[in-house]
Amino acid sequence: MLVGGFLGWFIDKQAGTGPWGLILLLLLGFAAGLRSVMRQQKKFDGK
Repeated sequence: MLVGGFLGWFIDKQAGTGPWGLILLLLLGFAAGLRSVMRQQKKFDGK
């Protein structure tokens, strides 16, 4: 999530796009983290 936030901030700074890159990449980072947690939970449950 931190990497997504940094990349979004950097893209916004370079392109002048406001907070949209930051918001988008933070959401993508959150989704990737959630997916990772869910995959680990499935492994833990033995499914």
